[in-house]
Amino acid sequence: MRKILVIAIMAMFMFACSDDETTTLLQPVIETISLENVVVGDTITIPGKDFIENEIYSVKFNDVEGKVTEVKPTFLKVEVPKNTTSGDITFTYKGESKVIGKISLEVSTLYAFKNISEKSGNEEYSLFVSINPSDGTEKVLQTINDVDTDNSVFDKTTNRIYTVCDNESEDIKLIT
Repeated sequence: MRKILVIAIMAMFMFACSDDETTTLLQPVIETISLENVVVGDTITIPGKDFIENEIYSVKFNDVEGKVTEVKPTFLKVEVPKNTTSGDITFTYKGESKVIGKISLEVSTLYAFKNISEKSGNEEYSLFVSINPSDGTEKVLQTINDVDTDNSVFDKTTNRIYTVCDNESEDIKLIT
C-alpha cells in the first residue's frame, strides 16, 4: 500500500512539472501622452517599454487608425492619418484596448465658397474665401462669376480651383 501511495505522489509531481507551460507576453507599458498642434501626416512617437518589434500594434486617433511605422522596445512611431480629428488616442494590443492620451490637431486654414445674391442688381456670384480657424476671420481670395461652385473643388497642393463645366465632354475648367 505504501508503494502505491509513493508512486501516486511521484506521478503527481511529474505531471505538475511538465514542459507544457505557456509563455505569457507582457502588455507594453505606455506613458500617458498629450499631443498639441499636430498636423495630419506627422509621425508621432509613443514612449513606453516592453514593445516587441515583430508584434502588431494598433493606434487610433479618435477612431481613425494610424500607420505604425517603427517599433522599438522603448517606443512606437505612428503616422497621423487623414480624416483624423482631435480627441482620444487609443492603443490596442492582443485585443486589449486602452486610451493612452489626447491629440489636438492644428488646422492652419479652412477654405469655402460663399454664394452671393445681390437683390438690388439681380446679380449672383461666388466668393472663394479662406477662414482663419482660430478667430473665424475671412479673407476673399477670388470672386467667381458664371461658374457653378457646387461642382467645384479646391486643390490645396496647387492652390487652384477646378470645376466641371456644363458641356458634353465634362471638361475641367481652371478658375484661378
